[in-house]
Amino acid sequence: MFRLQQGVSAVSFTIHKKENIMESIIGLLILIADIYAIVKIIQSSADTVKKILWILGVLIFPVLGLIVWYLAGPGSKTD
Repeated sequence: MFRLQQGVSAVSFTIHKKENIMESIIGLLILIADIYAIVKIIQSSADTVKKILWILGVLIFPVLGLIVWYLAGPGSKTD
């Protein structure tokens, strides 16, 4: 019985390790996308106040801010 518990524990550890790796990869991709968005915001022709507001939006709401910036931010097709 003790061996079975060790096996279950090892499987559980492996699953959690894979989940942590996946979460880390997703977090890293979001960070890279946010940095890209901030660089593009800085390079845009928008005025300084709009740039600051967009950067704050991306920093405060990393995923939502990135999506909104992509759809409607400075330099978008709707701008």
